[in-house]
Amino acid sequence: AADEQRAAGVLLQKMPGAADAGEAGDMQRQQAWEEAGLLLATLGGAELLSTPAQPLLQRVFSGHDLRLFEGDAVRFACRCSRERVAKMLASLGREEVQAILAEEGEVTVTCEFCKQPYRFDAVDAPRLFAAEFGGAMNADPPSSLN
Repeated sequence: AADEQRAAGVLLQKMPGAADAGEAGDMQRQQAWEEAGLLLATLGGAELLSTPAQPLLQRVFSGHDLRLFEGDAVRFACRCSRERVAKMLASLGREEVQAILAEEGEVTVTCEFCKQPYRFDAVDAPRLFAAEFGGAMNADPPSSLN
């Protein structure tokens, strides 16, 4: 559920069971799984947004052994960087990068997560394969990657 300021959700994950539980154990686990899905289906969006996790889960799963673990704060964090993009471009190989440079005038890669554009012009692009960038980037990739 989401509104203009908040978002909330519940992830129900089926964990693997004991390999030697037998048919009765498998059926019991399947019934518990189905029951959990039915119980979660009773949640409304407004309730999900307005009720803290512990009382919400205690209400939904009352009568069950419930263990709630500490959560982590959600935060925006992208791990992209110019260096990571440069390594990715270098892995394409010199010919591919030069072809893009010849066609477009520059090589631009935009991070799909944070939308940060990284541009490599006619001066930057050859540096991807220079000795100071590291051994693996010095060579073109094997022909199976072209």
